Amino acid sequence: MSDEIQISEKTYAILQQIEAAREVDLHLLESLFPDITVDEFRNFLRLNHIPEDIDTQKIVTLLSDKSVVTRSPTSTNKGALILKMATEAGITKSAAALVIDAVVSAVASTLKKGESVTLPGLGTFSVSKRAARNGRNPQTGQTIRIKAKKVASFKAGKVLSEKIR
Repeated sequence: MSDEIQISEKTYAILQQIEAAREVDLHLLESLFPDITVDEFRNFLRLNHIPEDIDTQKIVTLLSDKSVVTRSPTSTNKGALILKMATEAGITKSAAALVIDAVVSAVASTLKKGESVTLPGLGTFSVSKRAARNGRNPQTGQTIRIKAKKVASFKAGKVLSEKIR
């Protein structure tokens, strides 16, 4: 195995967090698992109830079991979106994070006022009213009344719809 190992910034960051929190050998983990994402590590540690004093070899053994670390190719988290945006736009990750936070905040405050937000090429965010209805408690089977509420919705625009077909 080569001494120089290329890993993503996300993988390196989570490995640093694991090393700091659990005193594991960062270099061993990064050399063996260069493509595991931050969320995958977090989920792995949480789902496997890994204690604070875990030793490096135990993590390596657990991570080596392919059934333990599962990937979700159909979702992207905020961190991955920030990294992608920063890379494609040629800006820093902190600048990309500020932009994403500002967009989310602006959309949320506009929706709170009951207005819709249309982003050409992406789609329209709007608020819908969901009527009160009867539901069922899954544990007891008892009928319960679910209150009316407002919900945010998104309708993809034509350009986005065509790009994902």
